Amino acid sequence: MIRKRNRTVDVDDQELSVVVNSTSSQSKRYDKLKRSKNTTIGTWLKFIVIVLLLRIGYYFLDMRPYRHSQTRKTHSSSQGRDNCGCFRHDGTGGKIAYLISLHNQRTLDESVHLLKSISAPVNIIFIHIDMKLPLEEYENSDLYQFINVECNACGSAVIVEQKFDLEWGQWSMNAPTHWCMEQLVSSKYANRWDVFINLSADSLNVYTPQIISNMFDPNKQDSLFGTNFVTSSPCVTGLLPTGIKTFPRVWHKRKHYEIGGEYIVKYMDDDGAEKTEEVEIHFGSQWMFLKPEFVKYVVSSLQNPNSLASRFKEEMIYRKVLMTDETFIPSLLYHDEKHRNTLPQPNGEGYVQVQGHVIKSTRYERMDENMPNAFGEVVKEQRYDVPESAVNVDIPRAWGPYYLGIYDLGAIKDSGALFIRKVSRTIDDNLFKFLPVTCVDDIPNIRWPKEVKVSKLQDWDELQSIIRKLQ
Repeated sequence: MIRKRNRTVDVDDQELSVVVNSTSSQSKRYDKLKRSKNTTIGTWLKFIVIVLLLRIGYYFLDMRPYRHSQTRKTHSSSQGRDNCGCFRHDGTGGKIAYLISLHNQRTLDESVHLLKSISAPVNIIFIHIDMKLPLEEYENSDLYQFINVECNACGSAVIVEQKFDLEWGQWSMNAPTHWCMEQLVSSKYANRWDVFINLSADSLNVYTPQIISNMFDPNKQDSLFGTNFVTSSPCVTGLLPTGIKTFPRVWHKRKHYEIGGEYIVKYMDDDGAEKTEEVEIHFGSQWMFLKPEFVKYVVSSLQNPNSLASRFKEEMIYRKVLMTDETFIPSLLYHDEKHRNTLPQPNGEGYVQVQGHVIKSTRYERMDENMPNAFGEVVKEQRYDVPESAVNVDIPRAWGPYYLGIYDLGAIKDSGALFIRKVSRTIDDNLFKFLPVTCVDDIPNIRWPKEVKVSKLQDWDELQSIIRKLQ
């Protein structure tokens, strides 16, 4: 008997057994179906998971070389350097013959970055080490490792010599340049270069080696090839050397060079005839871009003791005038009409343009020249100074050149310069993160604020030592 709500239902044993058996059979079939369904779902889930894991594994295996190449590509596009720090060069364009001058420990330390930035298989690089710098310092330097051990100077031919004891302001400052010129016109190196560029080791190129080669490409009409540049940004007449008579008579440079009067030079020309000519002093820079024909002229002239160049050299040494490395070659170049015509021909705004590059000066330097200068001009921007904590960083002379940093990038961009000086990782390492570039638009337009004042570097070690003692 089954009681259902308020009603009583009579059910016999046979009926109850049928109901129970029927319910039990349905339950077993449901359980069997459920187990079968769960097994099928589990099998499919396992299969899907295995497939996904296999696909993920194959994906990462396939992507490993791709990611490696992409990492190299990203590094190359942002910095443009390989593992040695060298830039790519396709072998086209002008072949550059460089002279790098090292004179102390600081320039030795800075030189390795310059060398990495200018080296290319088409270039020849001469390095002169001042006799005052022990050769052992070079042999234990990063520069030596880069040239001889690790990277073979990116394929450049590098010649290192220690020949001259240089004295600032004296004629000896000319010696490395003239020595290098002699090497370049010799049979060993002749016809292997298109332009001679000399640099101080604390310089840096604004553009990559490929771009500089393109600018001096002898096979392009729109090129700097065949032009002699003998000035830098401090030159008051821009891309052209400044004649001494351009300065007021009271200006110290003019007074210094005119102490002995005009430079009247007696010499013998190529035909053996005696001549007398005045050579007007022209101020330029000791750092130059020179074409092969003019280099050959200077070398051959100095080898002839009776030539105009040799007699002019003797007169300068006799008068003991200073800074002849900034006046000798510019004056020779300007004096000879044939070579004078190879000077740049700036437009009315004072610049030349090549391959889209506007060049107002070939090298950017901060040379404030005891401002205001001879023409009342002043430099309003601040400049970088050497911190007391700096090691092996010499303090610039009163007139410069001064160290450059990231705040100078805007002025460097405006100048269109191919090289800058002087730079030091100790003064501002950030500058090396932006230069060299492949296009002027890649130079950030960062300039000096109206005035910058920075806090003194706190010596926390000393303060922490005091606190520990108090504890």
